[in-house]
Amino acid sequence: MMRPEQLRMSSAAFSKVLGECMRSFGFTDPVEPSVAYQPSLMARRYGLTDPVNAARFGYHTAPGEDRTTTLRPALTRQLSAREQAVSFGYPDDKVKDAANEYRGRTVPAGGCHGEAQRRVGFDLIDQADPDNVVNQIASASLHQSESDSRVVKVLQRWSSCMASQGFRYDSPVGMADHDEDLAESFHAQMASAREIRVARADVACKRRHNVVGVWFAVETAYQRTMIKQNESVLDGVRSAVEGSLRACAEIGA
Repeated sequence: MMRPEQLRMSSAAFSKVLGECMRSFGFTDPVEPSVAYQPSLMARRYGLTDPVNAARFGYHTAPGEDRTTTLRPALTRQLSAREQAVSFGYPDDKVKDAANEYRGRTVPAGGCHGEAQRRVGFDLIDQADPDNVVNQIASASLHQSESDSRVVKVLQRWSSCMASQGFRYDSPVGMADHDEDLAESFHAQMASAREIRVARADVACKRRHNVVGVWFAVETAYQRTMIKQNESVLDGVRSAVEGSLRACAEIGA
């Protein structure tokens, strides 16, 4: 998986190539690179863990914090039909890789998006991992570790700790599913006083019983097994990602 700073660089390089391609056909650049990023690939993987943010914002994200990452840039406006065709390619691109034209110039296969994909190497990453093994491991390891007896036990201790402070939850995951007040606060612009109290207790109980330490160790063991089982695929993905990053560095932003 790309690190956050690598994701930002890749998104910027993709946007640069896409914008140059669209402008070469006479269109105003309709995209901007995504500036959203995840401070860490582990951010809130086991729920809230930062006592400072818990005390100030509850479960709400801090100003400037956005845990969404993407390799693709965002459209700044609706595309016209012609822009759509040049941007994403004509319908027969995938059928016969036709040499489609716009104003006498050949439109790249898959449009300018296809051109950008190839220039920054995203197509090679997709080809190296057609079954999305990387994300499957990231997802499966979390779910398997959550039901592991060692994690179950430490979450029971966390639950008892929370109950001692007047909050009854079985797990720090999905707390709002059975708490209407907390759910309502989650959707509000600012955290309620009760949300902040719950968040502070949550983080304190996690620290008291080393919930994150135990959970991380257990999930790491599951991931190592999965990595060994998929070693050849992951080696290919790593090579493709490294190649993409070299291409992005050459493109610049």
